[in-house]
Amino acid sequence: MTNLPPEPSVEGLHRPAPLAPGPARASLEALAYSCSVDLCGESPKALTLAKDLLKDVRKSGLKSPFAEALLRRLALAEWTRMDRPRPSRLESRDPKESAILVFFLNAWRASYEDLAIALLVSEDRARHLVHKARMEQVGTMTRIPIPRPECRRPRELLSDFREDLLSDPLAEDVAQHLRGCRECTTLDLHLRTVLSIPERPLIEPPPELLHSGTVRRTMSLSLDGVSRTQRRAGIVLLALGVVMGVFQLHPGLNASASAQMDRMGASMSRWRGRGERLLEDLRVLRALALGSLEGRTEELSQTLDEYVNSGNDGESSNAKNKPSPDAVLDSRDPKATPSPERLIGPRP
Repeated sequence: MTNLPPEPSVEGLHRPAPLAPGPARASLEALAYSCSVDLCGESPKALTLAKDLLKDVRKSGLKSPFAEALLRRLALAEWTRMDRPRPSRLESRDPKESAILVFFLNAWRASYEDLAIALLVSEDRARHLVHKARMEQVGTMTRIPIPRPECRRPRELLSDFREDLLSDPLAEDVAQHLRGCRECTTLDLHLRTVLSIPERPLIEPPPELLHSGTVRRTMSLSLDGVSRTQRRAGIVLLALGVVMGVFQLHPGLNASASAQMDRMGASMSRWRGRGERLLEDLRVLRALALGSLEGRTEELSQTLDEYVNSGNDGESSNAKNKPSPDAVLDSRDPKATPSPERLIGPRP
């Protein structure tokens, strides 16, 4: 008879026991140097990167554990900018990204939220990738049978179930399935073995990193050039909004600004009218020059006189009685035979 693993107790299925606590919290310098070595290897670049990470964290003025969380996110952002290299301390030669994410959870103490922000995916997607990598590790211990239709969903939730990330109804469904499925129970036992692996110790930082000078703390944090540019643009927009709000709320300034805008609008309208009048004059002069060369000055004289006299009337002249400059332009065509009404204009 095949030896099967003991069936877990009901209490353990409903609420999985939390994992054993990890080692004591390491220093911020050790975390920065370990992340830098994983990204750059044992090289001077690792020390430079560690100093840069510590400088950005100290600028924020955050205290532990928020400083460690910020440093991990900065290191993950650097990992994405470096085309996602394989960490130097990753023992497995598997280049899959899911295995690297498990390494970040185990060596950098990263969270699913940190991984989701670095990968620009949802937190559920990050958890799925990590669970996939863990099941690959389980596959090295035992043969994973093909799941039946009722086994697919519980197997996808095994990691969340053991990490106590499921809601009560989902946790109850997974526990109920494990009570009646020996195959999934076997996979759950091996998965708990994978989850119980102790965390990797951090690398001891060199003395020059421990005795590096502190940086003056500020309330702003510059992650990259894009962030600085966006922050400056936001400050400029905020200043413009404050100025516009002052003008809007102050009655005297609002009235003065409105009057000034009205004067500017009227001035622009006058200059626009003068420009249009000048363009019309130039078109008429061009038509007159062409008519003079063709010997048709008598045909243009009366219309030209009325056009010139119409400009002296100003705004009081009627636009209907004002001859159009197109009449002067059309009369230059020797093939055209304009009527007397078009050349002279409508009679009053």
